[in-house]
Amino acid sequence: TTLFRSSGIRTIAIKFVESIIITLSPRTLDSDIPKRQENDISLDRIPKDHPYIKYDSLRDEGKSALEKLLKFMVHPAISSINLTTALGSLASIARQRPMFMSEVIQAYEALHANLPPTLAKSQVSSRSEE
Repeated sequence: TTLFRSSGIRTIAIKFVESIIITLSPRTLDSDIPKRQENDISLDRIPKDHPYIKYDSLRDEGKSALEKLLKFMVHPAISSINLTTALGSLASIARQRPMFMSEVIQAYEALHANLPPTLAKSQVSSRSEE
């Protein structure tokens, strides 16, 4: 049960990182924002010249969080549930922040070419059929 618990914690952490990335990046005209998140804070609501809140530092933190999520997704020991969660989070990030679309597509392509060895053969064949 310890393995399940830590996998569950990682799943929650992935969703948390997703929210950090979305919050610490600006919305654009092409952003697809779910109704329930229309009033959520995002970086575009912060003036770039705010005297206390450093826009560029926050944007860099969001980009760094995305890079860490992308690295986690291709880790050879990732569980299937965490991989599924990460794929869903990346899809959500790409829809809400189109400026990250190319990184997300590249990550999907890299994953397709090198599926983690922790996935059972049946999981690999069902993922390949999607």
